[in-house]
Amino acid sequence: MLIVDEAHRLNEKSGMFKNMGENQIKEIINAAKCSIFFLDEDQKVTLHDIGSDEEIRKWATFYNAEITTMELTSQFRCGGSDGYMAWLDNALQIRDTANVILEKGEYDFQIFDDPNLLRDAIYEKNKERNKARLLAGICWKWLSKKDPSIMDITIPEHDFGMRWNLGTDGMLWIMNPASVSEVGCIHTSQGLEVDYVGVIIGPDFVIRNEEVITDAFK
Repeated sequence: MLIVDEAHRLNEKSGMFKNMGENQIKEIINAAKCSIFFLDEDQKVTLHDIGSDEEIRKWATFYNAEITTMELTSQFRCGGSDGYMAWLDNALQIRDTANVILEKGEYDFQIFDDPNLLRDAIYEKNKERNKARLLAGICWKWLSKKDPSIMDITIPEHDFGMRWNLGTDGMLWIMNPASVSEVGCIHTSQGLEVDYVGVIIGPDFVIRNEEVITDAFK
């Protein structure tokens, strides 16, 4: 049996250079007597992500496999999460829900105009359990990878500068106490757990006339 978490992030080709194999979904189904795919198509983040209900069904049918579809009705993140996830979908205009207002007693959700204040708040929260980190979308180049003296994420109007996480700890970077002074990527942090997360929003995401607008080219 193969259990595939975050199956929406599967790629067609494997390997660092995406030049190996034929199709990851096809290969997984072929390799196991039973394959279980945990899937959330709303969490696809790159053009290489092929994990979808349609693609899985296509290869399951190719192998004459029996298909069973089930729905996870709840998840145990975000303090119980159902109301929070519905509120988030509504706030980001993904879908209309009845959860227009977030109950303040259950969550600490804040919007900062100054990234320095956000960073300071995360530093303070991290003192509790080393479970607070900063993330950002890929709107800034990873220049410090070659020159550690360079600040990657810069917002000049607020005299703000931080570096992307160095990558020396691999996926364990989020556990390294020193990494609170670095910024992780929202895409590579999927599935990693923290109590508090501060997200630095770049020019790829703006709200104009009360409408969410995204610019993938940013």
